[in-house]
Amino acid sequence: MTDRAAKGERAAFERALERSLREGPPDEDGYRAEAVDFSTEVQVRSSIGFRARRPAARVGRRPPGVSPVIASLDWVALVLVVVLAGFALLHRTIPGGLVGGPQSVEQGGASPIPVPLLTETFVSTRNGFSVGYPKGWSTTAAASSWRPNTLLPFRSPALDELMLVGSARLVVASQRLEAGQTEASWIASYGQDYFLRRCSGDRAKWPRLTVDGATGYLDLIGCPVAADQALSTPDVAFGAIVFVENRVYRIGLDGHVDLGYFEAILATLRLDPASAIDPPEIP
Repeated sequence: MTDRAAKGERAAFERALERSLREGPPDEDGYRAEAVDFSTEVQVRSSIGFRARRPAARVGRRPPGVSPVIASLDWVALVLVVVLAGFALLHRTIPGGLVGGPQSVEQGGASPIPVPLLTETFVSTRNGFSVGYPKGWSTTAAASSWRPNTLLPFRSPALDELMLVGSARLVVASQRLEAGQTEASWIASYGQDYFLRRCSGDRAKWPRLTVDGATGYLDLIGCPVAADQALSTPDVAFGAIVFVENRVYRIGLDGHVDLGYFEAILATLRLDPASAIDPPEIP
C-alpha cells in the first residue's frame, strides 16, 4: 500500500470516528463530542492537551491600562531614589569626599549628635594651643612633653585632657620636628596604639583638613575605642595630625561623638607653636 493510500484511509477513519461520536449518545456525564477541524495545527495541538505559548514578556513594557505618563514617572522616581541614596552615602562617609586621596574636609558640617555650646577656653602653655570646650568639662594640663618616637596612650602625662564622663574627651599633644624631618618622614615613623592603628588605614590616603590655617590629616574617622569604655557608650574616636612651622600637633576626640562634633571643636582651635615647651635635648 502506498503512503498516499494509507493517508487516505486514516483520514476516512478519523472522519467516521468523529461522526460516530458526534451523532452517538452522550456519555455518563452528558458530554457529546463536537466536530473538530483537523486542518489547523493550533486546533490539533489544543485537542490533545497542548497549551498555546504566551509571548515572552518584554523588559520595561508597561502593564495594560497604565498610561505612558505614569510609567515614565515610575522610572523617574526609581532613578531619583538611586541618585539620592548615592549622594547620602558619599556625604555620610566624609564631608568633602570619600576616604582616600588628599581631600579637603569641610569645617562646621551639620552633626546628628548635638554639639554643646563651646563657651569655655582652655590654654595649653606646654603644647602651645588654645581650644573652646563646653561648660562643665574637667581639664587636666599636660605634665610633661611629648618626646619623639613615643606613643600617646590615653592618660599619658604628655596629653592635655578635657572631658566629661558619659559624653566626650578631647586630648592634644605636640612635639617639635627633628632636624631635617619632613611631614612625610614624620608620618612614616608615626606610631599608634594597636587599636587605633587598625582604623587609620593607608596613610597615603588620609584626607586633608585645615586647622587654624594650617594643613593636616584626618587619620581616624569613627574608630571604636576598646581601651576606655567607661567614658561613654558608644565610644568612638576621631583624630587629626596638623603640621605648623616646625611642629606637629596630635588632636583626638572620642566618646559619644561624630565627625561634625569633632569639626566644631577643631574650628575653635588656635595653634601657637612658638609658646610650646619642648623637653631638653637628650645627649
